Amino acid sequence: MKTTDKLILISGLAYGILFYQQDFGANFLIYSIIQLIGIFLISEKEKRNQNWWLSFAGVALAATGVFLNGSFLAVFANIVSLFILASLTVESRSSVVVSIIQSIYSLFTGMAFIIIGIADKVMNKSGIKSKSRGFKNSIIFLVSSVVAIVFFALYRNANPAFKEFTNQIDLSFISMGWIGFTLLGYYFVYQMYKHNRIEQLTEYDVNAADSISPSSKPTKMEGMMSVDSEVRWAKTLLIMLNSLLVLVLVVDTSYFSGLYKLSSEVSHSAAVHQGIDALIFSIVLAVAIILFFFKGRLNFISNNNTVKYLALAWVVQNVVLVLFTGLKNVEYVQEYFLTYKRIGVFVYLLCCIVGLVYTFLKIYDVKSNWFLVRRVGWSLYALSIFTPLVNWDAFIINYNFSAAHSEPTHLDMNYMLSLPRVNYPLIKNHLKTYNGEIDQLVLTKLDDITQNKKYFDVSDWRSFNMRKYYAFKTITP
Repeated sequence: MKTTDKLILISGLAYGILFYQQDFGANFLIYSIIQLIGIFLISEKEKRNQNWWLSFAGVALAATGVFLNGSFLAVFANIVSLFILASLTVESRSSVVVSIIQSIYSLFTGMAFIIIGIADKVMNKSGIKSKSRGFKNSIIFLVSSVVAIVFFALYRNANPAFKEFTNQIDLSFISMGWIGFTLLGYYFVYQMYKHNRIEQLTEYDVNAADSISPSSKPTKMEGMMSVDSEVRWAKTLLIMLNSLLVLVLVVDTSYFSGLYKLSSEVSHSAAVHQGIDALIFSIVLAVAIILFFFKGRLNFISNNNTVKYLALAWVVQNVVLVLFTGLKNVEYVQEYFLTYKRIGVFVYLLCCIVGLVYTFLKIYDVKSNWFLVRRVGWSLYALSIFTPLVNWDAFIINYNFSAAHSEPTHLDMNYMLSLPRVNYPLIKNHLKTYNGEIDQLVLTKLDDITQNKKYFDVSDWRSFNMRKYYAFKTITP
């Protein structure tokens, strides 16, 4: 049996043992360690380049985030990291964006490739056509039995009457749920180790250069428009957009200096949340326009300095606009405290700044559009890895209770109780020193939950995580 096949067998079994009917915790850390060892063993030394090691470290960090906080965000980052590492093991020169696309493609097309592969091996390579009728019947019976077992489980779940009838048969020695769960795990693992790829996309990704050369193939627009016309178009548009953004920034500066005040009908929420989507879209559109103009010959013509400086000025103004929006969100948080949406605004704005910084570098250093895709992809991946290492629930709770000492009326206890129950012991501890008024129903709910230790049970080592452990220690004398 090949090493890869052994690793698939071990990984699939580990999946069923570690994750079936379990919460997020040590199981993800242990499983990730198994996968890291396995992928390291099958990866060729020459493919272990910088990108490969970065994704290798990303898996370890994301798994650590699950062990620390047991959050869905950490779990998502861990799963994505595993598939990125698996993709880079096949082609280490791929970008993060293409690796994710290839992994999604592999997951959705994997079953078709498995069936085709089995049919090919059984009908052609094994020489089954020359085998006896008894051998053929055995193969048919085996395959049919597996399919029948799967449908047996599906029909039991779909039909209460059939399930009640089959319950009278002693099938306690078989856990259909665990078998189905483990088979699903084998499928995921198989797609990691037997990665299906869109070869044309891989070839384009690998061969795309970070820099643009003057001899690059002309684009369709360059074939339809003269250089002078393209320069005039770029200048006209960028002058208009720069002028418009200057006006926007002047208004924002007046707002922050107190010279201009919003009407009473416009709340902080409207000033921040209702405008964030439009802001992000405007920045994406701005980057798209710059990529459109600076993808070819406009980078090399002798009289392009004005266009280049106009584009750089527009990028810088967009960065300032993002910073102003961040300041508005800071004011919003100071007045109405923290929520995940308000933290999300900061994250979105940080992503915008990352994209704008690399757009600036793309123009200034005459880089290709694919340079931007690669760098932004890795930056956002790094952000998704490090973010789950923070216990954001505890951060929100601690900040809000600290701020509530001066503004007790703005403490939203309904929002606090909407956070996962594992945070209730921390909330209850803060209430001991809190001087504001709290509804008695809230206190009763907190007591009912925190006294019920099943919500914080850490007895199963597979679901153990540090956040749950500390909550359990808080309610246990």
